[in-house]
Amino acid sequence: KTAGDQPHGWAATVFVRLAISMLACERTATVHLLLATPREWLRPGASNRLDRLQTSTGPLTLALTVAADGRRATLDLSPPPRGKLLLHTRSLAAAGFRPEGQTAAPDTMTVTPGQATTLHFAR
Repeated sequence: KTAGDQPHGWAATVFVRLAISMLACERTATVHLLLATPREWLRPGASNRLDRLQTSTGPLTLALTVAADGRRATLDLSPPPRGKLLLHTRSLAAAGFRPEGQTAAPDTMTVTPGQATTLHFAR
């Protein structure tokens, strides 16, 4: 039997791919980070992680952790060694987060390839 237009065994794979793409997806030679992070994934104590996700420009490790009190979020990145990477902040801003020490977040931030980065966001 099938589930919709996909064989039954593919349903889980399609769901996992959707969840991954909300945190990191590739389009037009660019890796887009946090493009569509659901508000529910940004609740106090939440942790979202991708470990060595294979992209066309190399492996990506990402950890987005919200503090237990919900006032801070930390994004730890180990980006691929090459290619263009854009961090989208609209989902974070919609949940009330902005880069620490700033009054507003830009829509996108460029991430340096191959350079481990930690970014802090506050409400």
